Amino acid sequence: MGGHVFDTCVVLDLLAAGVLHVVAHNLSRPGIGHLSAHDDNELAPYRAFGGMRTTAHGSLWVIRSLVDRGFIDPPAGLTALSAMREANSRLPEAECTRLRRELELMSSRGSG
Repeated sequence: MGGHVFDTCVVLDLLAAGVLHVVAHNLSRPGIGHLSAHDDNELAPYRAFGGMRTTAHGSLWVIRSLVDRGFIDPPAGLTALSAMREANSRLPEAECTRLRRELELMSSRGSG
């Protein structure tokens, strides 16, 4: 399977959530769009090229994936989700609520 391609909106969401660095170094070779990954920034090595076989995923999937793979714990996922929602009002309310509940359940299981 190829890597993941993140458009500018997803990159901004992940930056606001404080997990962009974690994503860039832990998911399977993410590809970042040219506007987000220009030559003079830290994302340049991840710039996606046209022939790359990839699957695009949204911001909420990325947070869940980071938690599922153990790169961040559920409380950090909740913090990231909260920060992302504050920065981006276009995120789907029902999906945000579902993810928040899942992360809260995971957090409560981990603390007991």
